[in-house]
Amino acid sequence: MLKQYSDLILNNRWKVLLVWLLLLISFGIGLGKITFSSDYRVFFGEDNPELLAFTKMQDTFSSSDNVLIAVTPKDGSSVFTAASLQAIQDITQRSWKAPYSTRVDSLTNYQYSYAEQDDLIVADLVSEENLSESAIALAKTRALAEKQLVNRLVSNEGHVGAINITIRLPGKFREAEVPEVGAFVKEMMQDVRATYPDLDFHVSGQIMMNNTLVEASQFDMGVLFPITLLIIILGTGLFVRGVSATLGVFLVIIMSIISAIGITGWMGIQLSPPSASAPTIILTLVVADCMHILSTYFYNLRKGLSSIAAMHESIVINFKAIFITTVTTIMGFLTLNFSDSPPFRDLGNITALGVFAAFALSVSFLPALITLLPARKRKVREEGNGFLGRYVEWLANNTKKISLSLVALTLFVVWALPKNSIDDNFYDYFGTHFETRQANDFIFENLTGIATLEYKIDSQAEMGIANPEFLSKIQSFADWYETQPEVYNVNVITDTFKRLNKNMHGESEAFYKLPSDKELASQYLLLYELSLPFGLSLDNQLTTQKSATRMVVTLRKGPSSQLLRLDNSAQQWLQDNQMAEFVSAGVSPDMMFAKIGYRNNRALLWGALIALVVISLTLIAVFKDVKIGLISLIPNLYPAAIAFALWGLAIGEVGLSLSVVGTMTLGIVVDDTVHFLNKYMHATRELGQKSAQAIRYAFETVGPAIIGTTLVLTLGFLVLAMSPFRLNSDMGLMTSITITLALILDFVILPALLLIFDKVPTPTQKAEAIGTKEATAN
Repeated sequence: MLKQYSDLILNNRWKVLLVWLLLLISFGIGLGKITFSSDYRVFFGEDNPELLAFTKMQDTFSSSDNVLIAVTPKDGSSVFTAASLQAIQDITQRSWKAPYSTRVDSLTNYQYSYAEQDDLIVADLVSEENLSESAIALAKTRALAEKQLVNRLVSNEGHVGAINITIRLPGKFREAEVPEVGAFVKEMMQDVRATYPDLDFHVSGQIMMNNTLVEASQFDMGVLFPITLLIIILGTGLFVRGVSATLGVFLVIIMSIISAIGITGWMGIQLSPPSASAPTIILTLVVADCMHILSTYFYNLRKGLSSIAAMHESIVINFKAIFITTVTTIMGFLTLNFSDSPPFRDLGNITALGVFAAFALSVSFLPALITLLPARKRKVREEGNGFLGRYVEWLANNTKKISLSLVALTLFVVWALPKNSIDDNFYDYFGTHFETRQANDFIFENLTGIATLEYKIDSQAEMGIANPEFLSKIQSFADWYETQPEVYNVNVITDTFKRLNKNMHGESEAFYKLPSDKELASQYLLLYELSLPFGLSLDNQLTTQKSATRMVVTLRKGPSSQLLRLDNSAQQWLQDNQMAEFVSAGVSPDMMFAKIGYRNNRALLWGALIALVVISLTLIAVFKDVKIGLISLIPNLYPAAIAFALWGLAIGEVGLSLSVVGTMTLGIVVDDTVHFLNKYMHATRELGQKSAQAIRYAFETVGPAIIGTTLVLTLGFLVLAMSPFRLNSDMGLMTSITITLALILDFVILPALLLIFDKVPTPTQKAEAIGTKEATAN
């Protein structure tokens, strides 16, 4: 059947090229339908419980999406100077014009309340009309004593002030809305920096981090993709040593990517930072199929076959192995559908499409094109014992030592693998050269946290927020949080009630406590709200019915495990103090990323186990040999296991990015094993060779292609490791390590296992065995 297929392709070469041209045009139209998401919410499915809870919190209160601008004098002096405060006032006014802004809070426009005789005065902390030394000194004293300001909009040392712009995106075209806000802020800050050259400005916040997702993806696609393509084309050129073959591989790469991304566009799948790396991964994987077809083709040319005959035999010999490796690679990437994060599911599906397109092109388009192009005559290599013979002999003489090394590797994996912990830090996802990452690091160290936990505390009664007993419970919860070392600031409504109670009692410190009467508390709150200017109401803290409040805990920089431990402790405290029924679970983007990391690892572990079982059964069925199928498990399982063991010793943190590596690489590393075993089985079954001879035949016929594809794959993923987006860079680095380890295992451990467990009898031994059976029968 394969011979008929090969004849069909090679006898209709121009028709094959025409069909692919028409397909390429149809796929190419889909490229125009591609959209890109710059919203961190894309990492979570629509039914993600943390996303649903966070969305409900934002619908109940105001949006938490923000732009945070930190201001500090370049000389490190106090921000409480006329020049610095004027700059903060200026930025505050400009920020109201930001697209989709609903609120602007800053050090200068903080609504400070105080009493003048019987009147309650609510005004900006820093007046635009009065920036005298005495007014600034008073503002500084008030600010550094205000819990709602310190470690939130002003540093506790007074050297950094801040402006927080609340953004509520309509959500209709988020891929355009975030860049629109980002462009406005960047243009505004460019002018601000020119106006105030003596000040430093650090811009961060959820919106700017979303915008940085776009910048990171643009870098991957605009810089890393061309670099990877260049490396792979150069590597292919060195391997095949021919312009025609290099051109053929280049066209297969481009057509595979256009096919995969074009179909993605037709299907309406939206690209995101993780899935945007699919073209780079596809172009790396495509080369493997091409190299095996070309390797055998050139091997046959050296034997003196014509171009058509050489390609015909190459297709017949390699089709089965390439089909198997395509299936196993697709299986590996499709297991990413077990992921709890849609972008990784998209990455798996898009790459699977590209791998299938590469297979189809490699066994149809590539043979048709190569045989139409001129082929350079190659010298016939003389047979000889040479290096391969000596290497196989070394393997045969050292099988026991290699077996012991396998045992040692097993013990190493068992010891080192548990040193990994499931952990992550969303704020370290971006490279340090990004302005947003630099701003995050500065703000964490000098001003406040960016990570938060938000709680809805519900009295379950209208105006229940003014109930002294309920306020006392809120205060107890806030007090507990303020004692936690991971906490920067707790923004809670009880601080406002205490300040108002103090104001209405002649500014007496003795009355800086919660009101003891509900009616009195209600009056204070009404009076305060009526005094607030437009845009700075309490709707970010209180519901319309005044039945519930939002408490926002700002955290110090730390891994996701710290966040989960803290929230678990909070939930336990609420249980112990009979408050659990009034307080929601902690929600925030940080909590969403923390939870999805744990779920993703568990889900993908199951995916990897299922893929392993299916791939193993596939190999057993294809080779029709249980023993060979079981032997193949070692070089397929161990690369990822050893890689994660090494990662455990060096780093020890397995986050969202690495959770996909085990399942993804399983499908990739199987390729070399399949090609090696395919040649080995051909030599033992068809050519009647013994194990040692068959191993040498496998090395000779497929060894160079395996080395070449491994080199190309490793370099390709190492380029991806240069990505400024950590999800992609960690994945690229770990995958390159795993693929390199797979080559070592396929060239050392696999042959040794075959020599030990698959001792093929010689023809004489077979004849003797048959004779013995016949004699026994008689």
